[in-house]
Amino acid sequence: MNTDTYRTFRTFNDYGLAQEMATTLAKHQVDCRIENTSLPFDISFANNQVNHEYRIKLKSEDFQRANEVLIEEASEQLDEVEPDHYLFGFSDEELIQLISKRDEWSDYDFLLAQRILKERGRVLKDAELAGMEEKRLQELNEYEKINPGWLYAGFLFALLGGVFGIIMGWFISTNTKTLPNGKKRYCYAEADRKKGMTMLIIGILVLVLCLILRISEQL
Repeated sequence: MNTDTYRTFRTFNDYGLAQEMATTLAKHQVDCRIENTSLPFDISFANNQVNHEYRIKLKSEDFQRANEVLIEEASEQLDEVEPDHYLFGFSDEELIQLISKRDEWSDYDFLLAQRILKERGRVLKDAELAGMEEKRLQELNEYEKINPGWLYAGFLFALLGGVFGIIMGWFISTNTKTLPNGKKRYCYAEADRKKGMTMLIIGILVLVLCLILRISEQL
């Protein structure tokens, strides 16, 4: 299986939830896989679930179909909603905010928020939902900004031959993200990626030079 064709669709810190979604998708013939990207070692020794990460990965062309399947499954559960569900305490503005950032919430919450608004007399039309989705995609498509302080620190560590500078340079120059529509893009602008690559190269060169000098001293 060529893992390069699979991109992150959803992320969980509980394997059971990831498996549940994978089972649902598989039931509807949506090809998917679970990737364990958890930290290999918990430094807190507390078995913290935050350190656990399981990614549902799909082919880009299956993202839309997967969303349709999950919405269909979630809609069948709406009639079983508990009267004390936390979303009933949300204001109209908070519910609209939830809907506009669908990628941060479950499909069930997304549908329930619309139902609550409808019961309150606020019906969101398809055009409004499409507009929200497009605006959200534009927001997520923007490049992330790097704190100048972190850049200075990264270059400093790179000049000192520190591994932190090398790791940070590699991260800035190569890190990518997958948008809700399945498209993949770099997290940082080209200018920042070039700085990251420069940081990476400097760090590697300085580290190699330090190793050569240390070996020569021992000879």
